[in-house]
Amino acid sequence: MSSDLFNKLVVKAKEFIEKHGTVTYDEMVKWANAENISVITLSVIIEELLSRGVAEPDGEFFTPPELSLPLFKKSVPKALRAKGLKPIEVKPTVNPPPEGGGVQPGTGASKVEVDELLKDPEMRKVIEYLNENWSVGDLRIMNDLERMGIQNPRRLIRKLLDLELITYHPNGVFDITDKLPRIKRKRTLADFLV
Repeated sequence: MSSDLFNKLVVKAKEFIEKHGTVTYDEMVKWANAENISVITLSVIIEELLSRGVAEPDGEFFTPPELSLPLFKKSVPKALRAKGLKPIEVKPTVNPPPEGGGVQPGTGASKVEVDELLKDPEMRKVIEYLNENWSVGDLRIMNDLERMGIQNPRRLIRKLLDLELITYHPNGVFDITDKLPRIKRKRTLADFLV
């Protein structure tokens, strides 16, 4: 990306923040999607706005799932405000996985829905897989799930799509949403021997 294009994107982001006063990270992501900007590029734009002193962080920093990849991990503020505005209280948008394993429903899934999903051992395996692979290609997920012994992975993926626990992008990628139950898979000795 050329520096001119990047500077134009930084100016657009600055104008968006100044227009609204304070914007949450989720609002910035929606703006970025409308501008055809990836979340990784957005995180660099946010970092640039903060370093230039044009915007200030409002709330704690956190690492959203889409910015926590094996080779790339980036923290962003929960909200940004235009320079000079008073802080507002922002509710957390991402629930971290519980310590020591277990299940925690996402922000949109009810406890009953989570319990129903997790009664099916195959669905539990799919959810565990997606908690470790937040963004995965359609061919890869189908092959991996079949290798894990899941009989009909398409049926389970379809159910997760219908419940809006995952999304599908036209480029062939499944991404998890905030609503997907967070399951920390219990490690066994075999995991460490491989």
